[in-house]
Amino acid sequence: MKRFLSILLALIMVLSLSAISVAMAEEHEPVTITFAWWGGDERRDATLEVINQFMEKYPWITVEAQYGSSDGYNDKLATSLSAGTAADVVQIDPSYMPKYVEGHDYFVDYSDYGFDLSKFDDAYLSSTSNGRFDGHQWGLPTGVTGTAVLYNAELMKKVGIDIDFNSAYTWADLIEAGKKVKEYDPSLTLLCTNVTYLARIVLYDNLRAALGDNPYDITTDPVQLIVSKETVQENLEMIKSLFDGELVKPVSYMQSYMGDTLQNDSEWAEGKYLMAITYSSLADVLTEACPTVDWDCARVCFMPDSTAEGLGGGTGQLISVPKASKHIREAMLFVDYFFNDPTAMATLKATRSVPPTEEARKICEENGYISKVVSAACNYAAMFTAIPGDGISNSAECRAVMEDAVASVAYGIATPEQAAEDLLEQMADLIK
Repeated sequence: MKRFLSILLALIMVLSLSAISVAMAEEHEPVTITFAWWGGDERRDATLEVINQFMEKYPWITVEAQYGSSDGYNDKLATSLSAGTAADVVQIDPSYMPKYVEGHDYFVDYSDYGFDLSKFDDAYLSSTSNGRFDGHQWGLPTGVTGTAVLYNAELMKKVGIDIDFNSAYTWADLIEAGKKVKEYDPSLTLLCTNVTYLARIVLYDNLRAALGDNPYDITTDPVQLIVSKETVQENLEMIKSLFDGELVKPVSYMQSYMGDTLQNDSEWAEGKYLMAITYSSLADVLTEACPTVDWDCARVCFMPDSTAEGLGGGTGQLISVPKASKHIREAMLFVDYFFNDPTAMATLKATRSVPPTEEARKICEENGYISKVVSAACNYAAMFTAIPGDGISNSAECRAVMEDAVASVAYGIATPEQAAEDLLEQMADLIK
């Protein structure tokens, strides 16, 4: 009898929910909205599943999916935005967003519609890289990437390094602490890195951090170089001290492990390093290459005179709602479900890079979609305002110029002052 009553109650609940859904659908006129994005099969399948979940929750709203590859997507989007025929919800390449924003009024400000932004870290959202322009939240980032430090806490303790790597610390703090490493064990090295990362994660990012709130990276608009020789020289002197103190491997050793190949270094696999600087997206690659160590994660340190303590995370895509949409409120309901619903978070996983909110990252970590190290790295990246690239300093030519400056100082071919002068001259030539 009890089992019968339980089944009866369950049936009544199901029928009641169905009745509510039908009633909700009858209270609203049927609406169809479109969502345009690009991406591979995994992203497509996850997004379609979220769309189905949303339509089940809001049965009067139909979401039509417009998806494909990135080829030609930006040109089509630019044309449709200009003509007022874009989809109701659009995925955008952040590098194109300034062009869409400047001189145009294409998108809805999420804040004007009372959109719940509480799950996002405000410092992370406040960058133009992540959709905020002049106080208007015209886009929302779908993921977060950034830089991070991996460190062996157990070995740090044995060596006697007591820096709190999860708080603010400087390169000077690190260099001073690193002097203990060779004294403890000559076979150990403080920092696993290469010329590529010293140029990009250290030199380039420190130059950007020194400029604080400048929205144009290390150049400005109209294009001109605004970083000072003194700042460049100071950073190259710091990098030189890393080599002089044997806190990093010699350049000749690093040449075998340039780019994103630090995990191939046999000494890394053997646990001969105390730390590594890397990108959050590659943290797992390094930890998996040295599974005998329980790696912890911290944010990258900064220069003492920086107006910004660190550089925030960027994103691979933005989600925006065009003002030309005839169904803005329904589009907002969909975007809210997309970003804020736990079921959607678990479904989307990391198909648009590591999720943009701490709650979504926690869900992914608990379900094994991302590791605790990657989650921690992105949590740090999201704490700070991202500084968007300016196109020039992100170019392959500029990367080569910065790598040459680092190598010339490391080899002793040039003093930090000479290398700084040469770097600025070559940057000026690139701008011309």
